[in-house]
Amino acid sequence: MSTRLSRCLKAMQTVGFWRSTENGKTPSLELLHHGTVYANQLQHHWLSMRQLAVNFGHIEHTTEMIDQSRFSFTHSKQFREQFQQLRQLYPSRAKCPTVLKHQNSMPSNSKSNTIFQHQSNVTQLITDFFVEPHRGLEHFYNLQRESKIWWMRYSSNPSRYAIVPYDCHADLEYCQAIDIKAGFGEAGEVTVEQLSLVPLPAGNDFELPDARTTKMQLPMVIRSVIELEPATCGVMELL
Repeated sequence: MSTRLSRCLKAMQTVGFWRSTENGKTPSLELLHHGTVYANQLQHHWLSMRQLAVNFGHIEHTTEMIDQSRFSFTHSKQFREQFQQLRQLYPSRAKCPTVLKHQNSMPSNSKSNTIFQHQSNVTQLITDFFVEPHRGLEHFYNLQRESKIWWMRYSSNPSRYAIVPYDCHADLEYCQAIDIKAGFGEAGEVTVEQLSLVPLPAGNDFELPDARTTKMQLPMVIRSVIELEPATCGVMELL
């Protein structure tokens, strides 16, 4: 860890933003009072976005959710149950396009940044955009730009944010993914948001009527994942 980064982490600990523990080359961070307040503000802004979205609140994580990959969530029991709840409890919003939101607490993805690790579970802020299949890429590119601008608004140095392609591997047909990262020079980078475009399993289980034509269709889903605590540390100007 660089001397400059070490000084910055200690300074933020002194003013009550986080506690830093040396763990080999990568420090381990835990949010303190002021850091938690900042994280709550970021969470509030996320909650206030997309007022028409169906918000399922906080969902307890399961072993299946921990083990699933970035692209396999569409086959999970939890995802299927949420989709069924959308149809049953919110029939007026069960159209394409539509948006679902939920939160859960999960073990931190240590690969999401190279500057620090988070000591405890992280709060994932998850948004699922169900979009017309023929406009999937269009919506995906629009959301990339929209999300990057959203993060830049929270930074005194907007130029540190970049859209970085994620390797989906050749066997994941029709999948697309990017990470929005905050770069801190030689110290490393922090992933503040993940965006993934994933096709839904074939069949009638996930079909929705088109909001304009009412014709039934199988949407594509764009999932946004924000790990709140690591993202908060990334937004609070480290360097």
